[in-house]
Amino acid sequence: MERALAIRYTPGQFRDALGLTKETFRYWKRDLPALAAVAGHSPCFGPSELVATAVAKQAVELAGVSIGRLAPLAAQLFALCEQRSWPQLERLSAILFLQTGHVSFVELAAPFPGQEPAIVIPLEPVIRELRDRLLAADVDLQSSLAFPPVAVASRRRR
Repeated sequence: MERALAIRYTPGQFRDALGLTKETFRYWKRDLPALAAVAGHSPCFGPSELVATAVAKQAVELAGVSIGRLAPLAAQLFALCEQRSWPQLERLSAILFLQTGHVSFVELAAPFPGQEPAIVIPLEPVIRELRDRLLAADVDLQSSLAFPPVAVASRRRR
């Protein structure tokens, strides 16, 4: 199946959308292999990498989990985010099972799928925050244009 072209984000756009400093981003790239894999002269990140990193950020900031502790879950988290679009992800919660190094996505109303302690992160507010930050960045870029809209007339061919 052919995939649609996806929006790509520069490292600066990626950091801004997530609210990460350069230092934090550099540190996370060492611990999250999927981020480190995006390298080269002009690396670009996709929407799925943005969501997966936002989920990791939620676990770090709200649950107090170190980014190194999330490293064993990272490959699975990034792969699950790659398999779904943002509208599909919004209806799910990510469940991070730290003991077994497993990640699961479940619908919001589904029963809890496990016996061990886990971190549950609803994806709808994560994606809403990403959208708000990305749209705010686009508005700021557009408002800085110094040229007003101008009517364009076509020329007649002779």
